[in-house]
Amino acid sequence: MERRIFIVLILFFFTVSGYGYSHVENINSGEVENTSSLHAVPGRMSRIQKYIDNVLGRDSVFINSVTGICVMGNDGRIVAEWNMDMPLLPASTMKTITTYVALDLLGKDFRYATNLALDAHGILIDDGGSVNGGSASKGNIYRGNLYIIGGGDPTLASGEYFGMPADSVFGEWMKPLSDAGITCIDGDIIADDSYFMKEPIPDSWAWCNIGEGFGSAPSGLSFNENIQKIFIGTRSGKAVVDSVSPAIPEMSYELDMETGPAPLKTSLAYYTSDLERKGRIKGSLRYGEGVYEKEVSNKFPHLSCAVEFLHYLERHGIECTGKASEGIAPTSSRVIATHLSPELEDIIMVTNGYSNNLYAESLLKTLGRRITGTGSYDSSIVQIYKYMSDNGLPRSGFTMSDGSGLSRQNYVSARYLCEFYNFISKKTNFTCFLGTLPVPGDEGTMKNVLRNEPLGTRNRIHVKSGSLSNVKCYAGFVESDGGYLKFTVFVNNFSGPSSAVQLRLEEFMRILTEL
Repeated sequence: MERRIFIVLILFFFTVSGYGYSHVENINSGEVENTSSLHAVPGRMSRIQKYIDNVLGRDSVFINSVTGICVMGNDGRIVAEWNMDMPLLPASTMKTITTYVALDLLGKDFRYATNLALDAHGILIDDGGSVNGGSASKGNIYRGNLYIIGGGDPTLASGEYFGMPADSVFGEWMKPLSDAGITCIDGDIIADDSYFMKEPIPDSWAWCNIGEGFGSAPSGLSFNENIQKIFIGTRSGKAVVDSVSPAIPEMSYELDMETGPAPLKTSLAYYTSDLERKGRIKGSLRYGEGVYEKEVSNKFPHLSCAVEFLHYLERHGIECTGKASEGIAPTSSRVIATHLSPELEDIIMVTNGYSNNLYAESLLKTLGRRITGTGSYDSSIVQIYKYMSDNGLPRSGFTMSDGSGLSRQNYVSARYLCEFYNFISKKTNFTCFLGTLPVPGDEGTMKNVLRNEPLGTRNRIHVKSGSLSNVKCYAGFVESDGGYLKFTVFVNNFSGPSSAVQLRLEEFMRILTEL
């Protein structure tokens, strides 16, 4: 008897407290129905929950995928959700965590430095001048090695985003040599990429991605976005490599390709690793298309930097008797020139705006290097976890494997990312960070999103997109009365057309601007 009374009291408690299913009006018909939402909010805010429950929740594309959604108000309340505690693949929305923590710990004015240095015991012969400012005349020979000492700068010779091509950087480095009257380097050009630990390819990246340009991994001495262009033509009916830019010393390329006339289509795939200087190109090449250009990942960017600088010196009248090689600069070496990167705020703007994987991975490893002295993935990810813990964000709902989101071993819940956004929205550097996030319709990854919406609508949305095969995500901020809505939407393992997912998610963001 007592047990029955206890059960009745428990059921009564759940009924009067409203715990369980909430009643929400159908967004289309006005019907009242049961939904799984525990957080529907009366008034305008309930519109987004209605859209989730009655549109996304009834769409076969979303029903047959795994979707996590969280919308949080300026006061930190959850105003709409769907599976918000389920850890899912965040794709490139992971970059928002990497870039903000880098901004907060390194500062928006942080700049990378890449140095050119001389052997401590290198000598000038012929006229006995001094590279450090002596009055040497023409004809001096420097006997010793030159060292290019990387500082982790992912933007080095990145003319695409920052307008600083390789020749401009090399000109900075050559100036002190020219000023000293040096016409010959009797030694090697040595690339020192030891700033980061030698682990250029994250273990969790898919093999099919690491040969492509977007799969370029960080280096202590990155160069030209760690991307190569391979130019492939045909001779006597066979595919051949015409040229490669930038070069890699002692790199070989194996071609396994079909060639022929139309209707054969040109389609190439590139496979390589950091284990040996070999690349393999597979696919097909159609006759009559001239030289075909393939953009691929460079696993030895530090060597490319050294050999291209050697060639630059020779083109500008400084002979080099040695070769381009790799090594570690002695601590006693003398720095004679320094190239500084753009400021961190600008680097983050490119990272988020164009979803640059190389920049994100470099920023992550920079955290480990600057804080612990070890630029490894392990040390860097530990620092991210520590940052979260120090600021009251638990580990639950967050697993990090890389900085860019390319890994399929990253897992983040929608609620976790919104909690993170809510935390940073109270920080003094939030406005700076918000300015690095793309706005729909602007250049970059959001250029074609909501492009038909009025400018006033689009400008209220600050969002990072993310995509992998069968994964589409958006996360960011929407300006609203009294502050910012924080939102995260992860759609994983969908089997329908990507365009159908895109259409629904754009409508989701548009509704957020009306709340």
